Amino acid sequence: MNRIHFAKLLSDRGVGQKMYGAFSIVFVSVALAAAGTFSLAELASVGGSSSSAAIGVNDKGDVVGWSYTAGFEQHSTLWAGGGAPGDLGTLAGGHLSNAASLSSTGVIVGASSRTDGSYHAALWSSASSAPVDLGTLGGTNSQAAGVNASGDVVGFSYLTGDGTLHATIWPSGTPGPADLGTLLNGHFSQAAAINTAGDVVGVSDDASWASHATLWAAAGGHAAVSLQSLGGNYSQATGINDKGDIVGMSANAAGSFRATLWPAPGHAPVDLGTLGGTFGGATGINAAGDVVGYSGTAGDLNRHATLWRAVGRVPFDLGVLPGGSSSQATGVNASGQIVGFGVNSTFDTRAMFWKPALATTPPPSGTGCVRSSGEHGERDRSKGERGEPDRKGQQGERSKGEKDNRSKGEQGNRNGQQGNHQNSGQEEGDC
Repeated sequence: MNRIHFAKLLSDRGVGQKMYGAFSIVFVSVALAAAGTFSLAELASVGGSSSSAAIGVNDKGDVVGWSYTAGFEQHSTLWAGGGAPGDLGTLAGGHLSNAASLSSTGVIVGASSRTDGSYHAALWSSASSAPVDLGTLGGTNSQAAGVNASGDVVGFSYLTGDGTLHATIWPSGTPGPADLGTLLNGHFSQAAAINTAGDVVGVSDDASWASHATLWAAAGGHAAVSLQSLGGNYSQATGINDKGDIVGMSANAAGSFRATLWPAPGHAPVDLGTLGGTFGGATGINAAGDVVGYSGTAGDLNRHATLWRAVGRVPFDLGVLPGGSSSQATGVNASGQIVGFGVNSTFDTRAMFWKPALATTPPPSGTGCVRSSGEHGERDRSKGERGEPDRKGQQGERSKGEKDNRSKGEQGNRNGQQGNHQNSGQEEGDC
Protein backbone atom coordinates (compact mmCIF):
# COMPACT_ATOMS: atom_id res chain seq x y z
CA MET A 1 0.00 0.00 0.00
CA ASN A 2 1.17 3.47 -0.80
CA ARG A 3 1.40 6.13 1.87
CA ILE A 4 0.80 9.67 0.73
CA HIS A 5 2.28 12.49 2.72
CA PHE A 6 0.91 15.99 2.72
CA ALA A 7 4.24 17.57 3.39
CA LYS A 8 5.55 15.83 0.33
CA LEU A 9 2.48 16.97 -1.57
CA LEU A 10 2.42 18.65 -0.02
CA SER A 11 8.40 21.83 1.82
CA ASP A 12 19.14 27.90 3.21
CA ARG A 13 17.13 30.02 2.44
CA GLY A 14 27.47 38.22 8.10
CA VAL A 15 25.00 38.63 11.00
CA GLY A 16 22.85 41.21 12.80
CA GLN A 17 20.19 40.53 15.35
CA LYS A 18 17.25 42.75 16.22
CA MET A 19 14.87 42.30 19.10
CA TYR A 20 11.22 43.18 18.76
CA GLY A 21 9.35 42.76 22.02
CA ALA A 22 9.03 39.10 22.90
CA PHE A 23 10.36 37.76 19.62
CA SER A 24 13.56 38.02 17.70
CA ILE A 25 14.47 37.98 14.06
CA VAL A 26 17.98 37.01 13.07
CA PHE A 27 19.12 38.44 9.77
CA VAL A 28 21.73 36.44 7.89
CA SER A 29 23.49 37.53 4.74
CA VAL A 30 23.77 34.69 2.21
CA ALA A 31 26.67 35.40 -0.13
CA LEU A 32 26.06 34.49 -3.76
CA ALA A 33 29.36 34.97 -5.52
CA ALA A 34 28.93 37.60 -8.22
CA ALA A 35 25.20 37.41 -7.73
CA GLY A 36 24.18 39.68 -4.87
CA THR A 37 22.77 38.45 -1.57
CA PHE A 38 19.75 37.03 0.19
CA SER A 39 18.81 38.18 3.66
CA LEU A 40 17.52 35.40 5.85
CA ALA A 41 15.09 36.04 8.69
CA GLU A 42 14.25 33.39 11.25
CA LEU A 43 10.60 33.83 12.12
CA ALA A 44 9.77 33.27 15.78
CA SER A 45 6.90 31.35 17.31
CA VAL A 46 3.94 32.91 19.08
CA GLY A 47 5.37 31.34 22.23
CA GLY A 48 8.64 33.20 21.87
CA SER A 49 11.21 30.43 21.78
CA SER A 50 9.39 27.31 20.62
CA SER A 51 9.41 25.64 17.22
CA SER A 52 7.88 27.17 14.10
CA ALA A 53 7.66 26.48 10.38
CA ALA A 54 6.76 28.67 7.39
CA ILE A 55 4.68 26.93 4.75
CA GLY A 56 3.27 29.57 2.41
CA VAL A 57 3.93 33.14 1.24
CA ASN A 58 1.86 35.47 -0.94
CA ASP A 59 3.03 38.24 -3.24
CA LYS A 60 2.64 40.82 -0.45
CA GLY A 61 5.27 38.97 1.56
CA ASP A 62 2.84 37.72 4.20
CA VAL A 63 3.88 34.32 5.53
CA VAL A 64 1.80 31.54 7.08
CA GLY A 65 2.60 28.27 8.79
CA TRP A 66 2.49 27.11 12.35
CA SER A 67 4.27 27.67 15.64
CA TYR A 68 4.03 26.62 19.25
CA THR A 69 2.35 28.74 21.88
CA ALA A 70 3.77 29.28 25.36
CA GLY A 71 1.58 26.36 26.42
CA PHE A 72 3.14 24.13 23.75
CA GLU A 73 0.08 23.94 21.55
CA GLN A 74 0.70 24.11 17.82
CA HIS A 75 -1.29 26.97 16.29
CA SER A 76 -1.67 28.38 12.80
CA THR A 77 0.52 31.47 12.56
CA LEU A 78 0.68 34.55 10.35
CA TRP A 79 3.84 36.62 10.01
CA ALA A 80 2.50 39.73 8.24
CA GLY A 81 5.24 41.01 5.96
CA GLY A 82 7.61 38.53 7.54
CA GLY A 83 7.37 40.31 10.89
CA ALA A 84 5.90 39.49 14.29
CA PRO A 85 4.04 36.20 14.66
CA GLY A 86 0.27 36.36 15.04
CA ASP A 87 -1.70 33.49 16.57
CA LEU A 88 -4.60 32.56 14.29
CA GLY A 89 -6.10 30.24 16.87
CA THR A 90 -8.17 27.10 16.37
CA LEU A 91 -11.74 26.02 15.78
CA ALA A 92 -13.88 26.10 18.93
CA GLY A 93 -12.59 23.61 21.46
CA GLY A 94 -9.51 22.74 19.45
CA HIS A 95 -5.91 22.67 20.64
CA LEU A 96 -4.06 22.22 17.34
CA SER A 97 -4.08 23.97 13.97
CA ASN A 98 -1.88 24.57 10.96
CA ALA A 99 -1.99 27.10 8.13
CA ALA A 100 -0.95 25.75 4.75
CA SER A 101 -1.59 28.51 2.21
CA LEU A 102 -2.80 32.08 1.75
CA SER A 103 -4.13 34.03 -1.19
CA SER A 104 -3.16 37.44 -2.54
CA THR A 105 -6.25 38.82 -0.80
CA GLY A 106 -5.18 37.47 2.59
CA VAL A 107 -7.48 34.45 2.85
CA ILE A 108 -5.70 31.74 4.85
CA VAL A 109 -6.48 28.03 4.79
CA GLY A 110 -5.30 25.00 6.71
CA ALA A 111 -6.90 22.79 9.34
CA SER A 112 -7.73 22.68 13.02
CA SER A 113 -8.70 20.18 15.64
CA ARG A 114 -12.16 20.39 17.20
CA THR A 115 -13.76 19.62 20.54
CA ASP A 116 -14.54 16.03 19.52
CA GLY A 117 -10.93 15.36 18.54
CA SER A 118 -11.57 15.44 14.79
CA TYR A 119 -9.50 17.57 12.45
CA HIS A 120 -11.27 19.75 9.86
CA ALA A 121 -10.22 21.97 7.00
CA ALA A 122 -10.41 25.58 8.16
CA LEU A 123 -10.44 29.04 6.59
CA TRP A 124 -9.48 32.41 8.07
CA SER A 125 -10.93 35.23 5.94
CA SER A 126 -8.46 37.66 7.48
CA ALA A 127 -5.75 37.85 10.12
CA SER A 128 -8.27 38.99 12.72
CA SER A 129 -11.09 36.61 11.88
CA ALA A 130 -12.01 33.40 13.66
CA PRO A 131 -11.49 30.20 11.65
CA VAL A 132 -14.44 28.78 9.74
CA ASP A 133 -15.01 25.01 9.65
CA LEU A 134 -15.09 23.92 5.98
CA GLY A 135 -16.42 20.48 6.77
CA THR A 136 -15.70 17.10 5.19
CA LEU A 137 -16.99 14.74 2.51
CA GLY A 138 -18.77 12.80 5.24
CA GLY A 139 -15.75 11.42 7.07
CA THR A 140 -14.10 12.46 10.29
CA ASN A 141 -11.13 14.49 9.07
CA SER A 142 -10.20 16.93 6.32
CA GLN A 143 -7.38 19.36 5.47
CA ALA A 144 -7.19 22.44 3.25
CA ALA A 145 -3.91 22.75 1.36
CA GLY A 146 -4.29 25.54 -1.20
CA VAL A 147 -6.37 28.61 -2.06
CA ASN A 148 -6.49 30.87 -5.12
CA ALA A 149 -7.30 34.57 -5.56
CA SER A 150 -10.98 33.77 -6.09
CA GLY A 151 -11.18 32.02 -2.75
CA ASP A 152 -11.52 28.50 -4.12
CA VAL A 153 -9.97 26.08 -1.62
CA VAL A 154 -8.54 22.60 -2.25
CA GLY A 155 -7.27 19.81 -0.06
CA PHE A 156 -8.54 16.39 0.94
CA SER A 157 -11.15 14.75 3.07
CA TYR A 158 -12.27 11.36 4.29
CA LEU A 159 -15.42 9.94 2.81
CA THR A 160 -18.23 8.60 4.94
CA GLY A 161 -16.96 5.69 6.99
CA ASP A 162 -13.37 6.98 6.93
CA GLY A 163 -12.34 4.17 4.62
CA THR A 164 -10.74 6.33 1.96
CA LEU A 165 -9.37 9.81 1.34
CA HIS A 166 -10.28 11.95 -1.69
CA ALA A 167 -9.06 15.19 -3.21
CA THR A 168 -11.56 17.92 -2.32
CA ILE A 169 -12.51 21.37 -3.53
CA TRP A 170 -14.47 23.96 -1.59
CA PRO A 171 -15.56 26.40 -4.35
CA SER A 172 -15.85 30.02 -3.30
CA GLY A 173 -19.43 31.02 -2.62
CA THR A 174 -20.64 27.42 -2.64
CA PRO A 175 -21.59 25.75 0.62
CA GLY A 176 -19.85 22.50 1.37
CA PRO A 177 -17.05 20.50 -0.23
CA ALA A 178 -17.05 18.68 -3.58
CA ASP A 179 -15.28 15.39 -4.30
CA LEU A 180 -12.68 15.68 -7.07
CA GLY A 181 -12.42 11.92 -7.32
CA THR A 182 -9.49 9.76 -8.37
CA LEU A 183 -7.88 8.35 -11.47
CA LEU A 184 -9.83 5.54 -13.12
CA ASN A 185 -10.59 2.87 -10.52
CA GLY A 186 -8.30 4.60 -8.02
CA HIS A 187 -8.67 4.31 -4.28
CA PHE A 188 -7.47 7.63 -2.87
CA SER A 189 -6.38 11.11 -3.92
CA GLN A 190 -5.21 14.39 -2.43
CA ALA A 191 -5.18 17.94 -3.84
CA ALA A 192 -2.26 20.20 -3.01
CA ALA A 193 -2.64 23.46 -4.98
CA ILE A 194 -4.95 25.47 -7.23
CA ASN A 195 -4.20 28.31 -9.65
CA THR A 196 -6.27 31.32 -10.72
CA ALA A 197 -7.93 29.38 -13.54
CA GLY A 198 -9.09 26.76 -11.08
CA ASP A 199 -6.70 24.03 -12.23
CA VAL A 200 -5.92 21.69 -9.34
CA VAL A 201 -2.90 19.43 -8.82
CA GLY A 202 -2.05 16.71 -6.38
CA VAL A 203 -1.80 12.93 -6.37
CA SER A 204 -4.02 9.95 -6.98
CA ASP A 205 -3.47 6.25 -7.19
CA ASP A 206 -4.79 3.99 -9.95
CA ALA A 207 -6.38 0.56 -9.93
CA SER A 208 -3.00 -1.04 -9.12
CA TRP A 209 -2.40 1.34 -6.17
CA ALA A 210 0.44 3.10 -8.05
CA SER A 211 0.53 6.82 -7.22
CA HIS A 212 0.64 9.44 -9.97
CA ALA A 213 1.01 13.21 -10.09
CA THR A 214 -2.49 14.29 -11.07
CA LEU A 215 -4.06 17.32 -12.76
CA TRP A 216 -7.72 18.21 -12.37
CA ALA A 217 -8.04 20.89 -15.10
CA ALA A 218 -10.96 23.30 -14.80
CA ALA A 219 -11.42 23.28 -18.57
CA GLY A 220 -11.78 19.50 -18.42
CA GLY A 221 -14.48 19.59 -15.79
CA HIS A 222 -11.92 18.67 -13.14
CA ALA A 223 -11.59 15.14 -14.46
CA ALA A 224 -8.47 13.50 -13.02
CA VAL A 225 -5.59 13.12 -15.50
CA SER A 226 -2.27 11.50 -14.60
CA LEU A 227 1.05 13.14 -15.45
CA GLN A 228 3.98 11.19 -16.84
CA SER A 229 6.71 10.18 -14.39
CA LEU A 230 10.48 10.25 -14.87
CA GLY A 231 10.40 6.52 -15.47
CA GLY A 232 9.58 5.27 -12.01
CA ASN A 233 6.35 4.06 -10.45
CA TYR A 234 5.62 7.03 -8.19
CA SER A 235 5.01 10.74 -8.70
CA GLN A 236 3.04 13.56 -7.11
CA ALA A 237 2.37 17.23 -7.84
CA THR A 238 2.67 19.91 -5.17
CA GLY A 239 2.32 23.26 -6.96
CA ILE A 240 1.01 24.98 -10.10
CA ASN A 241 1.35 28.55 -11.38
CA ASP A 242 -1.00 30.56 -13.58
CA LYS A 243 0.89 29.51 -16.71
CA GLY A 244 0.00 25.93 -15.91
CA ASP A 245 3.54 24.86 -15.03
CA ILE A 246 3.39 22.08 -12.42
CA VAL A 247 6.02 20.98 -9.91
CA GLY A 248 6.44 18.09 -7.54
CA MET A 249 8.46 14.93 -7.39
CA SER A 250 8.80 11.75 -9.37
CA ALA A 251 10.70 8.51 -9.13
CA ASN A 252 13.15 7.90 -11.95
CA ALA A 253 13.98 4.55 -13.52
CA ALA A 254 16.55 3.91 -10.79
CA GLY A 255 13.90 4.44 -8.11
CA SER A 256 15.26 7.75 -6.81
CA PHE A 257 12.81 10.56 -6.08
CA ARG A 258 13.67 13.75 -7.96
CA ALA A 259 12.40 17.31 -8.03
CA THR A 260 10.26 17.46 -11.15
CA LEU A 261 8.82 20.17 -13.39
CA TRP A 262 5.94 19.49 -15.77
CA PRO A 263 5.98 22.65 -17.95
CA ALA A 264 2.83 23.75 -19.78
CA PRO A 265 1.40 23.08 -22.20
CA GLY A 266 2.62 19.55 -22.84
CA HIS A 267 3.59 18.71 -19.26
CA ALA A 268 6.45 16.41 -20.27
CA PRO A 269 8.41 15.80 -17.03
CA VAL A 270 11.79 17.47 -16.49
CA ASP A 271 14.27 16.30 -13.86
CA LEU A 272 15.46 19.48 -12.10
CA GLY A 273 18.63 17.87 -10.77
CA THR A 274 20.14 17.84 -7.30
CA LEU A 275 22.92 19.35 -5.20
CA GLY A 276 25.03 16.25 -5.73
CA GLY A 277 22.80 13.68 -4.09
CA THR A 278 20.36 11.25 -5.61
CA PHE A 279 17.07 12.67 -4.32
CA GLY A 280 15.06 15.88 -4.25
CA GLY A 281 11.59 17.34 -4.35
CA ALA A 282 9.93 20.54 -5.56
CA THR A 283 7.34 22.18 -3.33
CA GLY A 284 6.46 25.51 -4.95
CA ILE A 285 6.65 27.59 -8.12
CA ASN A 286 6.03 31.29 -8.78
CA ALA A 287 4.64 33.15 -11.78
CA ALA A 288 8.08 33.51 -13.36
CA GLY A 289 8.72 29.80 -13.10
CA ASP A 290 11.23 29.87 -10.23
CA VAL A 291 10.98 26.59 -8.32
CA VAL A 292 11.85 25.83 -4.69
CA GLY A 293 12.08 22.68 -2.64
CA TYR A 294 14.89 20.54 -1.31
CA SER A 295 17.72 18.35 -2.55
CA GLY A 296 20.17 15.82 -1.26
CA THR A 297 23.79 16.88 -1.08
CA ALA A 298 26.73 14.72 -2.14
CA GLY A 299 26.48 11.25 -0.70
CA ASP A 300 22.87 11.87 0.33
CA LEU A 301 24.14 12.81 3.77
CA ASN A 302 22.14 16.02 4.00
CA ARG A 303 19.01 17.73 2.71
CA HIS A 304 19.19 21.44 1.84
CA ALA A 305 16.63 23.99 0.77
CA THR A 306 17.06 24.46 -2.97
CA LEU A 307 16.19 27.08 -5.58
CA TRP A 308 15.90 26.35 -9.30
CA ARG A 309 15.57 29.65 -11.13
CA ALA A 310 13.50 29.75 -14.33
CA VAL A 311 16.61 30.81 -16.24
CA GLY A 312 19.16 28.01 -16.35
CA ARG A 313 17.41 25.67 -13.89
CA VAL A 314 20.67 25.13 -11.98
CA PRO A 315 19.99 23.79 -8.47
CA PHE A 316 21.12 26.45 -6.01
CA ASP A 317 21.92 25.57 -2.41
CA LEU A 318 20.15 27.87 0.05
CA GLY A 319 22.10 26.26 2.88
CA VAL A 320 21.51 25.70 6.59
CA LEU A 321 22.17 27.65 9.76
CA PRO A 322 25.36 27.12 11.76
CA GLY A 323 25.06 23.82 13.53
CA GLY A 324 21.82 23.09 11.73
CA SER A 325 21.11 19.66 10.33
CA SER A 326 18.51 20.26 7.61
CA SER A 327 16.51 22.79 5.65
CA GLN A 328 13.69 22.87 3.16
CA ALA A 329 12.02 25.59 1.12
CA THR A 330 8.24 25.40 0.87
CA GLY A 331 7.12 28.42 -1.15
CA VAL A 332 8.24 31.32 -3.34
CA ASN A 333 6.39 34.49 -4.40
CA ALA A 334 6.59 36.76 -7.44
CA SER A 335 9.34 38.85 -5.83
CA GLY A 336 11.50 35.80 -5.27
CA GLN A 337 10.96 35.76 -1.51
CA ILE A 338 11.25 32.21 -0.22
CA VAL A 339 9.89 30.56 2.91
CA GLY A 340 10.59 27.26 4.59
CA PHE A 341 11.99 25.75 7.74
CA GLY A 342 14.99 23.96 9.14
CA VAL A 343 16.55 22.39 12.20
CA ASN A 344 18.97 24.40 14.31
CA SER A 345 21.87 23.30 16.50
CA THR A 346 19.51 22.40 19.35
CA PHE A 347 17.29 20.38 17.03
CA ASP A 348 14.44 22.87 17.14
CA THR A 349 12.59 23.83 13.98
CA ARG A 350 12.43 27.45 12.91
CA ALA A 351 10.40 29.18 10.23
CA MET A 352 12.69 30.75 7.63
CA PHE A 353 12.21 33.71 5.28
CA TRP A 354 14.70 34.49 2.50
CA LYS A 355 14.55 37.91 0.78
CA PRO A 356 16.58 38.49 -2.39
CA ALA A 357 18.57 41.70 -2.07
CA LEU A 358 19.17 41.89 -5.81
CA ALA A 359 17.22 40.50 -8.73
CA THR A 360 20.10 38.43 -10.03
CA THR A 361 20.72 34.85 -11.01
CA PRO A 362 22.81 32.48 -8.87
CA PRO A 363 26.17 31.51 -10.35
CA PRO A 364 26.57 28.17 -12.14
CA SER A 365 28.29 26.70 -9.08
CA GLY A 366 24.93 26.77 -7.34
CA THR A 367 26.42 27.42 -3.94
CA GLY A 368 25.31 30.04 -1.48
CA CYS A 369 25.80 28.84 2.05
CA VAL A 370 24.11 30.42 5.01
CA ARG A 371 26.54 31.44 7.71
CA SER A 372 25.21 32.88 10.93
CA SER A 373 25.77 33.00 14.63
CA GLY A 374 22.00 33.15 15.09
CA GLU A 375 20.58 30.67 17.55
CA HIS A 376 17.52 29.69 15.58
CA GLY A 377 17.34 26.98 12.99
CA GLU A 378 14.89 24.90 11.08
CA ARG A 379 12.54 22.23 12.00
CA ASP A 380 13.27 18.57 11.66
CA ARG A 381 10.46 16.57 10.20
CA SER A 382 11.19 13.99 12.84
CA LYS A 383 9.76 16.58 15.20
CA GLY A 384 6.65 16.88 13.11
CA GLU A 385 7.16 19.53 10.61
CA ARG A 386 4.50 20.14 8.22
CA GLY A 387 1.75 17.66 8.96
CA GLU A 388 1.62 14.95 6.40
CA PRO A 389 -1.33 12.61 6.59
CA ASP A 390 -0.54 9.00 5.99
CA ARG A 391 -2.83 6.76 3.94
CA LYS A 392 -5.13 6.82 6.92
CA GLY A 393 -5.39 10.57 6.35
CA GLN A 394 -3.89 11.71 9.58
CA GLN A 395 -2.64 15.22 9.81
CA GLY A 396 0.73 15.83 11.36
CA GLU A 397 1.11 15.60 15.06
CA ARG A 398 3.62 17.93 16.64
CA SER A 399 5.86 15.94 18.86
CA LYS A 400 5.33 18.11 21.93
CA GLY A 401 2.41 16.03 22.99
CA GLU A 402 -0.54 17.42 21.12
CA LYS A 403 -3.72 15.95 22.46
CA ASP A 404 -4.68 13.94 19.44
CA ASN A 405 -6.13 10.49 19.42
CA ARG A 406 -4.37 8.44 16.83
CA SER A 407 -7.04 5.78 16.97
CA LYS A 408 -9.44 8.44 15.75
CA GLY A 409 -6.97 9.39 13.04
CA GLU A 410 -6.85 13.05 13.94
CA GLN A 411 -3.26 13.82 13.35
CA GLY A 412 -1.03 11.24 11.59
CA ASN A 413 2.59 10.89 12.41
CA ARG A 414 4.70 13.69 11.01
CA ASN A 415 7.82 11.63 11.05
CA GLY A 416 9.19 11.26 7.54
CA GLN A 417 7.66 7.93 6.65
CA GLN A 418 9.25 7.74 3.27
CA GLY A 419 12.79 8.44 4.35
CA ASN A 420 15.12 10.45 2.22
CA HIS A 421 12.61 10.83 -0.55
CA GLN A 422 9.93 12.73 1.32
CA ASN A 423 9.57 16.33 2.25
CA SER A 424 9.90 15.10 5.75
CA GLY A 425 13.06 16.24 7.37
CA GLN A 426 16.19 14.37 6.68
CA GLU A 427 19.22 15.48 8.55
CA GLU A 428 21.61 17.76 6.79
CA GLY A 429 24.89 19.27 7.69
CA ASP A 430 26.25 22.79 7.45
CA CYS A 431 26.99 24.12 4.01
